[in-house]
Amino acid sequence: MTVKEMVLKRGWKILKFSECIEHINTGLNPRKNFTLGTGDIKYITAKNLTKFGTVDFSKCDFIDERAKSIIHRRSNIEVGDILFSSRAPIGHCHLIKNEPNDFDIGESIFAIRVNRAVVLPAYMCLYLASDYYVEAASLHTTGSIIVEIRIGDLMNTEIIVPPMEIQNKIADCLERIDRNLELNRMINDNLQHQLKLMYDYWFTQFDFPDENGKPYRTSGGAMMWCDALHQNIPINWNISSLGEICSFKNGINYEKDEIGNKQYKIVNVRNITASQMLLDPNSFDTITLSDKKADKYLIEANDFLIARSGSPGATRLLIPSTIPTIYCGFIICCSTSCELKNYIALTLKKLEIANDTKSSGSILKNVSQDTLKEIMLCIPQFKVLDSFNSKANSIIQAMQVTIEENNTLTALRDWLLPMLMN
Repeated sequence: MTVKEMVLKRGWKILKFSECIEHINTGLNPRKNFTLGTGDIKYITAKNLTKFGTVDFSKCDFIDERAKSIIHRRSNIEVGDILFSSRAPIGHCHLIKNEPNDFDIGESIFAIRVNRAVVLPAYMCLYLASDYYVEAASLHTTGSIIVEIRIGDLMNTEIIVPPMEIQNKIADCLERIDRNLELNRMINDNLQHQLKLMYDYWFTQFDFPDENGKPYRTSGGAMMWCDALHQNIPINWNISSLGEICSFKNGINYEKDEIGNKQYKIVNVRNITASQMLLDPNSFDTITLSDKKADKYLIEANDFLIARSGSPGATRLLIPSTIPTIYCGFIICCSTSCELKNYIALTLKKLEIANDTKSSGSILKNVSQDTLKEIMLCIPQFKVLDSFNSKANSIIQAMQVTIEENNTLTALRDWLLPMLMN
């Protein structure tokens, strides 16, 4: 008996995609229709859909009300629709659960409205995002530079459709995991916000705890004028350029078909997307290279990374990996002391945010080793750094725990869906 016969015998169905939907629309690209960068309505494309079923708004463009009304005539998105990325990475999905008043979509996203008499939106969204379906759909992709799938090809793909009560159980089971994943991401966003606030409080406002535990500057702590920074800084703090206290190295250039004798994780620019401070090695590619070539680019404990392209100036710390980790040629590795690592990384992170908001004075728009070496900053006294690191490391470790927990939940989710389908 074939798999298809077994499925049909149990009351499940194998239907064409076209039989499971009411209609499918796309969004609209600007062309001559509207302009990006105006207004406060989010404009999302395939790059903003995540593998976790969420939308990453941190790097999206913005449109105004007029543009949204033009797009909406085509997209017609509403609660219950599934957003599906039609360009690589194909198959990232998001189920719209709240009124989409503050965003609309581009042409790289399909808006799918299911036939609820046949399939539940929650089940269909989970199914379309599964590795099983993405692999099948990828057989119909076109394009060598931009890989995408057309609506016509999507219509002929097959969907395994259980009875409604089983769809409900599958969706409920996986949505529980998704809720935990989302909760952990919210926890991490909050922890990162705490870290930023603490940095600003200590090193922008200079209200770090003094010897009596009171905020230094507000309590009358002695300040002095610094010509290099054009501001007052705490007395007895030193001034230094990054070039004096850090060393920098561009990453490795390699060919994808290179053969070596040692396995490495490699950080590519595409791994530096969202604004998260910590990079997760589980998201990195694994390659095999010559240790003689690659070991010169190993990331050490006191290193952090700065993107040269993609998101120029984006600064990231890394979660330690059991597999040696290197970085590509479009990334700069900064090495410094353990005392200064957090402070410098967060200082550059602040400059990254200024770059993201297109601050006219941002020095990270064309980032290079020479640019970084010339950045001037004040160096806190050791006891201040030591106290800051104690608190900052606790926050970073808590962030790491939630990321690792999400990796476990994601692995469970990826394993559970095909098991439930079986």
